[in-house]
Amino acid sequence: MKGEGEVKLNMAIGKGEQALRSSNREGQKAIQTQLDTLKNVWADIMSSSVHAQSTLESVISQWNDYLEKKSQLEQWMESMDQKVEQPLQLQPGLKEKFSLLDHFQSIVSEAEDHAGALHHLAAKSRELYEKTQDESFKETVHKELKTQFHDITTVAKEKLRKVEEIVKDHLMYLDAVQEFTDWLHSAKEELHRWSDMSGDSSAVQKKLSKIKELIDSREIGAGRLSRVESLAPEVKQNTAASGCELMQTEMQALRSDWKQWEDSVLQTRSSLENLVSQMALSEQEFSGQVAQLEQALEQFGALLKTWAEQLALLEGKNTDKEIVESWHKGQEILDDLQKAEPTTEDLKSQLNELCRFSRDLSTYSGKVSGLIKEYNCLCLQASKGCQNKEQILQQRFRKAFRDFQQWLVNAKITTAKCFDIPQNISEVTTSLQKIQEFSSESENGQHKLNTMLSKGELLSALLTKEKANSVQAKVETAKEDWKSFHSNLHQKESALEV
Repeated sequence: MKGEGEVKLNMAIGKGEQALRSSNREGQKAIQTQLDTLKNVWADIMSSSVHAQSTLESVISQWNDYLEKKSQLEQWMESMDQKVEQPLQLQPGLKEKFSLLDHFQSIVSEAEDHAGALHHLAAKSRELYEKTQDESFKETVHKELKTQFHDITTVAKEKLRKVEEIVKDHLMYLDAVQEFTDWLHSAKEELHRWSDMSGDSSAVQKKLSKIKELIDSREIGAGRLSRVESLAPEVKQNTAASGCELMQTEMQALRSDWKQWEDSVLQTRSSLENLVSQMALSEQEFSGQVAQLEQALEQFGALLKTWAEQLALLEGKNTDKEIVESWHKGQEILDDLQKAEPTTEDLKSQLNELCRFSRDLSTYSGKVSGLIKEYNCLCLQASKGCQNKEQILQQRFRKAFRDFQQWLVNAKITTAKCFDIPQNISEVTTSLQKIQEFSSESENGQHKLNTMLSKGELLSALLTKEKANSVQAKVETAKEDWKSFHSNLHQKESALEV
């Protein structure tokens, strides 16, 4: 159309220009005016056409965009309609119920996000209707879309509310279970703490009082278990079969734990009450045995004191006779101490007998332990005292033996030349004189021998047979050495005199 118009316009302009050349001034002016008018009209037509085309293209673009957005919204609503129209599926546990809750929260959140798109689509529809007056953009058409959107959103929110209630009920049930199990766990710990049957009468009475308090608190536990049982049916109604089975198992376990604890606490009360009665009956028996033990401790303590004083008197002895007497006295005390060992066992036995009364026996235990410790110390003191005295006598015997041996060696060295063969009468006279002089001075050797014999005799009387034989062997050896030395000396003296 534009091209045809331009051709006709150009033809008119061409003819007008030809007319201009053949016309007078006034005619030319009129023709030029007509040509200018024609050009302006064409320009206006072209401008209006371009504007109309631009407007139409814009409307078409908006229309297409509207249709695309509407199609997207309708597809979304169709998808959401399929999701929300499905009946709620029962879930086995809280985790799955939370997943379902997340699912519907996501749907409602999407609906809220698409509400803006619906509002924008309505505004666009009104705008296009004003521009086109097309029936498809009328308010009634959009109301249908809005109603469908509202229905989907309403169903989604209702199902979300329902799932929220389901989750809330399940959480309340689990909270109730936790409250009951916490209480029962604490009650079990208290029962374990106070169910021990050990201790004295006061301790057992305290335990019985605590157990009775625990029994009085049963109403709290029963109330919490009852709350669990009252909440369970509503939760089961909205839970899959597998989850209901787990809940049923859990409920049975809770009831069993409750019953077991209840039986245990009642049995513990009965046992403690019996024990309290037994303790009351045994109080007199306990007092009698305590008196008997105290008397035995007093008597044994007096004996230990006597023995300790006697042992103290044996210290500081120096002479051989005093040491021997102290050894014999110490041995007598040691024998008495060893004979008293059954008394220590009897004290232990009496103390053990008192243990069955479940009393604080630390005082009596300390007394028994103290006396037994003192007894053991006295045994050790007496034994070591005898050993020390025996060692002193052994040291003195060994010294006397060494002194005699040394004297004998020196005597043999002194008289050694006397046994040489004399070469003349002068040597005979000298040797004989030396032997006679030594014989008159041998009392010192005799004294050393007698000292050793005396100490050996005293020592042998204290020693075991084996040790005494060893001492006697040394004594006999010394006597033989003395006898042999003097015999040789006398023989030599006789030989020299001849």
